[in-house]
Amino acid sequence: MYITYDIRNDMENLSFVALLSTILIVGCKEPDVAEPTPIDWGSRVTTDQIEEVLQIDTILPISPNGCFIANYDKTMMDGKMVYVLDKMQNAIFSIDTEECQVRKLIDKRGSAQNEYVGISDFSLGHDGTLWVFDSDSRKVNVYGDDGTYVKSMKVSCGSSLAVSRNGSVAISCNKNDDEAAIRVYDKDGNPTTSFQDDSGFPYTIEELGGVAATDDGFIYSIPFEYKIYCIEDGRKRTMAYFDCGERTFDTGSMVGQDYRHFLKSIMSSKDKVMRFDHLCQYDRYITFSTDMADQLLYDMKRDSVLVLSNAKMPYGLIFHSPLALGEQGDFCTILGSTDVDEALRPWLKSSQRSYGKLSPVLDGSNSGREYACWTVLGHIR
Repeated sequence: MYITYDIRNDMENLSFVALLSTILIVGCKEPDVAEPTPIDWGSRVTTDQIEEVLQIDTILPISPNGCFIANYDKTMMDGKMVYVLDKMQNAIFSIDTEECQVRKLIDKRGSAQNEYVGISDFSLGHDGTLWVFDSDSRKVNVYGDDGTYVKSMKVSCGSSLAVSRNGSVAISCNKNDDEAAIRVYDKDGNPTTSFQDDSGFPYTIEELGGVAATDDGFIYSIPFEYKIYCIEDGRKRTMAYFDCGERTFDTGSMVGQDYRHFLKSIMSSKDKVMRFDHLCQYDRYITFSTDMADQLLYDMKRDSVLVLSNAKMPYGLIFHSPLALGEQGDFCTILGSTDVDEALRPWLKSSQRSYGKLSPVLDGSNSGREYACWTVLGHIR
């Protein structure tokens, strides 16, 4: 089976792993993972399980300010600011959580140097800049926090990017166009290193795995592998490995198949997990999504996974969208106004338990105002 390829090739390293297993090191410095962590898709996550890890601080109604966000394809946060990518509009919006207003920050489609054909992904620099990945043009445009153009750099095509603390850029590459799975560039756009997909599987899907920056480097995933890798000091390690059970895509049955049969298998396997995305890490925790909209939290210390989107109300609704993690352990997620008006508010009114931090939802029912969305802010305990 393709999904056990790395285990068979790593058997000679098991003694080394055993030697280090008594040392608890959180982050990319952990040894390669040999055994997969099971994901229990059918388990109902309790309120206590959620509140042991995640604390909601407030939920804020956001004024549209003349803007409309169609899709929340990616969310990132930096202090009081939350940034949202809407691929349908090829634009990035900013949400000021103090002023509770949204505005369209970057909307520069075109062929000029300071413009882009489309936005495949975006990331935040540690100096407050926004890095916009235009895969069609094979470039990254850098903009200031006010949306002004700063510079461009040429990169490989792909689906995702991340920017490290020192300005290094990692691109999750398109396997049909590039032999590397991940390419890393310095802040000036010079290639520094790359990492290949060693599985030998010849095909990939249009939406590749995710990549995210950490304190020391990057973490990333590759479709069909059910692993999260980390890059640190120019080296790749397996950081986490998951057993998706009956939702594992059978890649072994497609070895030797042509591309037409591969696409047919993809289309007939809509109930299988094919990739991980929206990766974020803080301390011992990694949050990520599947292509089936599951939201998961992995605890590296306990080697356990919570399927946040399986939580009981109100958390199952609140955490049905990807979490964005900040550098201090804060997080945000966004709810649409329809979710609040038709699901969350009626449930809170009928609940026998009081959720004080969610009281703005009940207050908003009498305001008569229309909101662009609601932003949930909290922190990891």
